[in-house]
Amino acid sequence: MADNGKGIPRALRKRIWQSNVSTKQRGWGIGLFLVRRIVEEIHGGRVELVKSEPGEETVFRIRLRCAGNRRSP
Repeated sequence: MADNGKGIPRALRKRIWQSNVSTKQRGWGIGLFLVRRIVEEIHGGRVELVKSEPGEETVFRIRLRCAGNRRSP
């Protein structure tokens, strides 16, 4: 998944997964927090920041398990 937004400053990269962290003036900063919880806690997958270039793009990798490889509850 990639975008062409303003990028994530280096100083924020370790905190982007926390709630209330945003690169925008307005906003709640819950987007990436919720994405990570849904992908990792509910679906057993993984979300990672691949790269973020200021003024160019930000790229995330989302990995999900195949249906045949799910863990039993």
